[in-house]
Amino acid sequence: MGIFAPSKNVLALLLAASGFILIVSSLRGVVGISADSITYTSVARNLNAHGSLNAFDGDAFVDFPLGYPLLLGAIQFMTRTDPFVFGLWLNGLLFAMLIYVLVCLLKEEGLDKTKSVLAGACMVLSPALLVVYEMLWSETFFILCQGVFMAAAFHYGRTHKRTALGAMAVVAALACVTRYAGLTLVATGGLAILGDKGTKKRWGKAMLFGAVSISLLGANLIRNRLISGTLTGDRQKNYLSLSTHLHRLGGVLTEWLPPLHDFPSTYVLVATLFIITLVGILAWFRIIKKDSLSLFSISALFCLLYTLFILSTAMLTKYEGLDVRLLSPLYIPAFLGILGWVHHKGINPRVVAIGLAMLCVANAFLDIRYIKHPEIAFKRYFRYDMATLKHSPTLEFINSHPQLFGPDTGTYSNAPDLMYIFSPGYHADYLPELNNPRDVKDFQEDHGARLIWLNACLAYPQSYLISLEKNAEIKKEYTFPDGVVYIHP
Repeated sequence: MGIFAPSKNVLALLLAASGFILIVSSLRGVVGISADSITYTSVARNLNAHGSLNAFDGDAFVDFPLGYPLLLGAIQFMTRTDPFVFGLWLNGLLFAMLIYVLVCLLKEEGLDKTKSVLAGACMVLSPALLVVYEMLWSETFFILCQGVFMAAAFHYGRTHKRTALGAMAVVAALACVTRYAGLTLVATGGLAILGDKGTKKRWGKAMLFGAVSISLLGANLIRNRLISGTLTGDRQKNYLSLSTHLHRLGGVLTEWLPPLHDFPSTYVLVATLFIITLVGILAWFRIIKKDSLSLFSISALFCLLYTLFILSTAMLTKYEGLDVRLLSPLYIPAFLGILGWVHHKGINPRVVAIGLAMLCVANAFLDIRYIKHPEIAFKRYFRYDMATLKHSPTLEFINSHPQLFGPDTGTYSNAPDLMYIFSPGYHADYLPELNNPRDVKDFQEDHGARLIWLNACLAYPQSYLISLEKNAEIKKEYTFPDGVVYIHP
């Protein structure tokens, strides 16, 4: 499309290049690794080495959609390099593409050069996006899908061409097979098409869009069902209240507005006001502006639907937490939805520019703090300190004592993913799920089994060990500065 021609969008190119440099330089060329990163990478490696879609534990990959590990596997096949090696460069490219597309769209939506540049800078410097694009996570591709979907929807709203509708459907399908939350893009597209009252055959187009959008996910779910008997893997039940989840949502939102983060008592109120604001902005675009397919209207609709989807699924299944990673797809649509409302309300351009400049400065300070203090990520389940783990006393002990952890000895760990990376000669099962009687019974009967606890893994709280001791006797056998080896006599 002509609106994305580089010759017409030099400033967008410069902002995209700035985003690329920020990402690839933030971790000095080494991508951030978490438990999920290791799972994705192991699937990509197994696909290239054995032609199988199995994770490091030998089980079929069903907990997440196949799209992201397939992408990593394809790049690994073409470049003959490992995802740990090319991951940060891939993220920098995905981030640059995202920024370029969005800044081009802002220009087409009528924002002047000053506001477009400042808005683009706010997105480049977004602390929420920096956290994600430093990591080997599927959100990196998912958020790009959001941006491209908005571009396709914008083009469809102006031209109503089948090619634009097809592009919307294909991008939504890719998003769905990357994250299950991609269903929110399907809902966004369907509702936007139905809300476009100036076009004919809205219902037919919406149904066609929906059918294409869910096609890849449907095939993925059928495959999961045939292999594992479940659609999305085993999911733990949620036992937390809605107010707790709203509190967590508000906590993340206030991380993007630092002055409020020091007042936890306001978190639920912030989350509630956020949802109410989204409803108001969306209603204004739909009812007053009669607009369902502009960049700003699409952003507000997706933001509301994604928020409600996350809160709804959090009530059904257990999340580690509504953290920055899970909620990062909200940042850009929330920012654009609010910016669009401010732009169309005719607020003084100088005031808007000053507000955007202040947000840029605040974001820059947060980015600098995050880059200079990686322990923030290490302590919040975001990222493993891989450099330190290479010299882990616990893992060094395991590697030097094969007689204690051989194939005839049951081995369990809170971090089997780390053992896959640093102790590849050994296999450990995940810890028994305490709410699963069968899991607990199997562990109780596995006498002589060893349990390896690594402090670097925050997936299980320390209280887990206390609860496990109530079901099965475990004794400390070896203690290290960064972990403990227990035995079940």
